[in-house]
Amino acid sequence: MASELELDDKRAEFIANYVLKSNKLKGDKWMKLWNTDDAKQLIVDFFDKPEITELYILASAAGTLQAQYECPSGLKLKACFFMKKEKTSIKKDVVVNKLLVYGDLSHSPLEHFSAFVDEENFVGRFSSVDHRKFDKVSDSLSRSKSTTVGMHHNCSKISKSLVYSIESLVIAWSHQIHKALLKDSAQPLLDGLHPSPLVEMDFWKAKTVNLENIFDQLNSPKVRQMAQILENANSCYFIPFKEMFKSVVTALRESQDIHAHLSVLRPHIEDMEQAEFDQLPLHIEPVFSLICLIWASSTGYRQPGRILILLQELCNLVIDQCRNYLDPTEILKAEPEEAIIKVQETLRLLKTFKEAYEQHRTKLAGYFKEVNDYNGQQIEPVLWEFKTELAFNRFDAFAKRIDAIHVSYLASLVSG
Repeated sequence: MASELELDDKRAEFIANYVLKSNKLKGDKWMKLWNTDDAKQLIVDFFDKPEITELYILASAAGTLQAQYECPSGLKLKACFFMKKEKTSIKKDVVVNKLLVYGDLSHSPLEHFSAFVDEENFVGRFSSVDHRKFDKVSDSLSRSKSTTVGMHHNCSKISKSLVYSIESLVIAWSHQIHKALLKDSAQPLLDGLHPSPLVEMDFWKAKTVNLENIFDQLNSPKVRQMAQILENANSCYFIPFKEMFKSVVTALRESQDIHAHLSVLRPHIEDMEQAEFDQLPLHIEPVFSLICLIWASSTGYRQPGRILILLQELCNLVIDQCRNYLDPTEILKAEPEEAIIKVQETLRLLKTFKEAYEQHRTKLAGYFKEVNDYNGQQIEPVLWEFKTELAFNRFDAFAKRIDAIHVSYLASLVSG
């Protein structure tokens, strides 16, 4: 273990001991890290410099250790955190564990919040704090327009080290929560991929589950106790903590709204993906009608950026169906007379799809007559004012290539 590594620094031995035990690693893994000058200096500076208050040790699947000051984002591997209870240097001859808050980071952004205020740790070490429960959230998620945490109790003398530790956790994880809120379903498209609408639906389903988990943890008694301590200590981090909670509530309500609406569209998209090529035209009209209705009724999805993602993905689905139908190996083997029929059928489908989009875009205002807002009032129509090519750029390029193939076959037949 670390105590046998002769590090000549009891502080580092404490860190090493915890990391090796937590990750079930042998001492050579730590020595590889410690013998790297940059990593060693980073760990020593954490103890020596008051302004450096956080240290994270990450372990790869192979057991390679990495030290850093920044809270890891998008955590997939195990990591250990060490946070000073106060902004101060830690000398070599002190009992290190009494001056640090430490533990293992979870894949979930907030799970170690609860671990930090575990009953044994929280109540035992800070018995002077009043742990009476908070008032319940003022309104339920489904009814609330501005859900906030009720915080009206007074606490007795609050440990400064406790407040500072909680503030450190708020700083460390607000960034992680912020990243969860900003996750965008457009990323596969931005990465140059060509996803289908089912990818969009899976994204919002997963985001809803993730935000529900974050909301439940933020609203748990232990985390709300942390918020109350920040308020009673007049911490400058209390307001950001409360605003973070509001942001989660807003994002959750929006995500739930979008997921619920897209779930209605899912079976139609699945049927369209599984349909025979000659049956595809029958699916186009119902799908576009539902998309228009979603635009009219979903406040979360009534944004050009979001509907453009769905339209691009729907174009991708049609392109994939056409490519499967026009199997290059079969087309090359077929006689020109047979091949051109398939090409013409493909062009007809592409034309039918594009015309259906234009027709539904023209009739979009009519779909708003079928829905009302939460107060039962008519919703003012919002039209698709974006340029069609933003949704159909790849589709149009594909249609142009198919048309060129059609011209080539015609020329071949004429010359033959």
